[in-house]
Amino acid sequence: MFGDPSDNSRNYQVVSIGEILSVQPSNGLYKPQKDYVTDGSGVPIIRIDSFNEEGPNYSALKRLNCTQKETEKYGLRDGDIVVNRVNSIGCMGKTMLIDHLPEVVVFESNMMRMHVEESTMFPRFLRHQMTSDYAKRYFESHAKKAIGQASINQADVKGLKVLVPPYVDQKSFLDFAAEVDKSRVVVQKQIEKLQTLYDSLAQEYFG
Repeated sequence: MFGDPSDNSRNYQVVSIGEILSVQPSNGLYKPQKDYVTDGSGVPIIRIDSFNEEGPNYSALKRLNCTQKETEKYGLRDGDIVVNRVNSIGCMGKTMLIDHLPEVVVFESNMMRMHVEESTMFPRFLRHQMTSDYAKRYFESHAKKAIGQASINQADVKGLKVLVPPYVDQKSFLDFAAEVDKSRVVVQKQIEKLQTLYDSLAQEYFG
């Protein structure tokens, strides 16, 4: 719909991400293992093991003790975008949109958080651009490699070039993407039903 940002064949406005942020990238919270709790108290934290482009499973997040100052500094809000800054080369740069927060949630130090100026771009539209093949190539080309892992920094993220189409075009894309996601869910359920039927028949005839 919009073409590749690297050549911008449709002549949209192109900017660096840093130019359209209301909250610039900042790294998350580090806490030692002794601060984690299992009794349901504390504050949930987003870690690599809970990372998902469409947002985390909030009910499954680990929890830890945080001070008021820490929750104020590292607490997420709806519309925030979280980027995995340290991971294996294939996973580093993964991007997640935060939405429908049920309570205060903080984020881990191997991630960074930012917020786009929403009068310029829908947060979900930016997330789609940051999870494109174009963005993946950019992050991999800027990665600082070490044994078993790679990393990007705040300047790398702010330097990624993105398209800024008119708001109405962004909305059209997001509406289309939402319909595709609905269809994907329906198809996946059908596949699961067929698999259950196959397993049942296999057990009946060959069990």
